[in-house]
Amino acid sequence: MSLRRIATYAAGWALLQKWGYQAIRLVVFVVLARLLEPASFGLVALASVFVLLGEMLVDQGFADAIVQRTKLGPAHKDCAFWASLVTGIGLTALFLLAAPGLAAAFDQPELAPILCWLSLALLIASLSRTQEALLRRDLAFKQIAAISLVSMAVGGVVGLTMALTGFGVWSLVWQLLIQRLVQLPLLWRATGWHPRARFSPRHFRPLFSYGINVVGLNLLNFVNRQADDLLIGYFLGPTALGYYTIGYRLIRMLLDLVPYALLPVAFAALSKMQSNLARMREGLYEATRILALAMFPVFCGITVLAPQLIPALFGDRWLPSAMVMQVLAPIGLLQTNSLLFSAALKAAGRPDKVLALTALNALANLIGFAVAVHWGIVAVAAAYTIRGYLLWPVTWRVLNRLLSLSLLRYAEALAPAASGAAVMTSVLVLIQLWMPAAAGIHSILIVSVLAGAASYGSVVCALAPTQRRVLWRLLAHRMPAHGVRS
Repeated sequence: MSLRRIATYAAGWALLQKWGYQAIRLVVFVVLARLLEPASFGLVALASVFVLLGEMLVDQGFADAIVQRTKLGPAHKDCAFWASLVTGIGLTALFLLAAPGLAAAFDQPELAPILCWLSLALLIASLSRTQEALLRRDLAFKQIAAISLVSMAVGGVVGLTMALTGFGVWSLVWQLLIQRLVQLPLLWRATGWHPRARFSPRHFRPLFSYGINVVGLNLLNFVNRQADDLLIGYFLGPTALGYYTIGYRLIRMLLDLVPYALLPVAFAALSKMQSNLARMREGLYEATRILALAMFPVFCGITVLAPQLIPALFGDRWLPSAMVMQVLAPIGLLQTNSLLFSAALKAAGRPDKVLALTALNALANLIGFAVAVHWGIVAVAAAYTIRGYLLWPVTWRVLNRLLSLSLLRYAEALAPAASGAAVMTSVLVLIQLWMPAAAGIHSILIVSVLAGAASYGSVVCALAPTQRRVLWRLLAHRMPAHGVRS
């Protein structure tokens, strides 16, 4: 079958995985937010910062190196697995020893036991990263979707049960650990691959050469995404971090539904086009159209409706999160398409370019966060959004040198979604002005969603009727369940 048909089928399963995963996650998240205090979310968010850092080091970039390589031998897989496992064991031990010191540094004694237990996630990750990378390489996103949904559902049930029976913050901890534990054997069974007791330096070197750039990229992404949590947790405390986490996590959930769901598919598909830059360029335009159509109305709607959405989902006590969500929503519009730029650069064998761009963004974020944190969580969110828009032209210039993109073609790809979102936003603002507050937040939300969907759909169908067929193909293609091997 053609690569386009294979990638479309894989994208459909990737979307199903993310939609199902996020649906389960959102339900669990909403219930837990009503049962637990903001400080509980803040403590787990703070501990998760360190765990995420450890997981990036465990991976060492080998997962992306496995996906990107045109020729992958058994020795490459063995090297990736054993290097990840040794790193995972070492980092787990390090985090267990460092937990009391980190808790003292943040003046949060409750952080130490939470961090100790969550460090076990590093060991679990070291046993599963190679298997997951092999499934991604084969575009076997049907299996990935099934594993993700099952593990998230089991973890969610455990977390909710513990929260309802009074375990407090530990319900969040064990929700994550159980999810990872369930995922591990399912990944091993899906790949059918088992490592052999050997390590070849000759096969390790090309993986490390590619992966070291990915590690640097991931570390810089860590600064981009987690420096705000660290600074808020240190200067403003776990309660403020809890409010910030709710607003930020909802934006991230929305990004996970489509852009991040399609990113592994885009990377794998573009990697197979790396010898034909013209083909990569056309694929990038098409992916841009699809992502913009799906996500522009979502983030424009969030910008207007957050003051009603947050209390409706989590209760009035979480209202401070609404402004954070409104300020962060515009960055979703940018990241929706910027993620494709990174995928194209890595697929073309230039992770060094992505590394340099991410370093620039990380430095700007760190400076912005350090200055803004003294004015509160909304100022931190604003610093993140402003940085993104100021530096986006630099990313465009780098990718343009590689693919010779047309700014006009890119604008044409965005035009239907941008026009529809602009009309929809105007309609939502008018509803906010005209509907009385006495109508209630649920009534305002229902009317807004229906009117927004109708106005956006009408504009898009008028400007780009063919895009309906593009979206249908994403869901309608059928292919062999095993994906494609290369």
